Amino acid sequence: MTPTQCGGVGTRNITVAGTGWVAALEAAGWDVEQRVVTVTEDLSKFDAVLVGIGQLNSMTARHANGCLYTLHRRPDAKLYVDDWQITQAHSGFRVSKYSPSRIWLMDGRPGSFTVLQDPQLQADWQEVLNEFAAPRWKRPTLVATHGAGVPHLLKVPGPVVTADPTNLTRRFETARTKEKRWIWASLYLHGSAKKAPWTGTWPITFRGRAKDLPPGTGITEDGAFCTQEELIDEMQDAWGFIVPHRPLMGSGWWRGRYALARDAGCAVYCPPAEGALFGDAYLAKPEEIEADPKMWADAQRVAFDQKTWSKEHCVEVVDEFMRG
Repeated sequence: MTPTQCGGVGTRNITVAGTGWVAALEAAGWDVEQRVVTVTEDLSKFDAVLVGIGQLNSMTARHANGCLYTLHRRPDAKLYVDDWQITQAHSGFRVSKYSPSRIWLMDGRPGSFTVLQDPQLQADWQEVLNEFAAPRWKRPTLVATHGAGVPHLLKVPGPVVTADPTNLTRRFETARTKEKRWIWASLYLHGSAKKAPWTGTWPITFRGRAKDLPPGTGITEDGAFCTQEELIDEMQDAWGFIVPHRPLMGSGWWRGRYALARDAGCAVYCPPAEGALFGDAYLAKPEEIEADPKMWADAQRVAFDQKTWSKEHCVEVVDEFMRG
């Protein structure tokens, strides 16, 4: 549904769950096409279909029409979600059920609005919207998690299969000399994060919106946004990396930044509910990390590797999911 889910330019070179699913299926012997579906194309030639679901009424849903077309033409299509904002995605289907015309205008492919003047296609879309606006989805959903996650906390409104794609996404190693500073990158923070004042003393290199930060950082101006490639480059020169709060903490929703921090040799400070998924090494406070960053980085590397699935296990689970 989103450019990233559809394999947009550059997505094979960044750490996102979708690249893990493609790699897992290819390793299992599948011939995979990760792309945008064109309305009216023949989908019968495919043995199986996996559709990325997102916020249908969001501007990021650039390929919503192709998504709805696929779900209608292939009732056997399975789903995957790569965003913890699943409750908003479910809500988007309910809203769109009553005002579907907005979707027809959002598709990122030229000429799609003209195609969607077809009353039959509009009726088909409505059928799919009704299906996904229901309290529970019937189609199975593949969810990226750290380890097996905590399925009942994921809030996915239907049958769920979890898998950890970490070792099938981009990985790297570094040996750079590090500075005593933190990297903090965030586009969004949940309001409850502001209840815990920041207690670290190192300088913070911030990427995101200053108004989202908790008190005590001393940062008042927005940080420049950057690409993942630029973020990785900065992380390799810093000892500390801050993972911000988000909703559904403790559920195990997969976040690529933990693998990035591990590979960059950073010590991570994260919310305790999420750190507990990896073990005690991830429960360190900022001031504890600042006292001995290498010790914490090394301990977290061991803990992360122990909790992370092997490539082989992920391939087996994803392959079974698609064949089931």
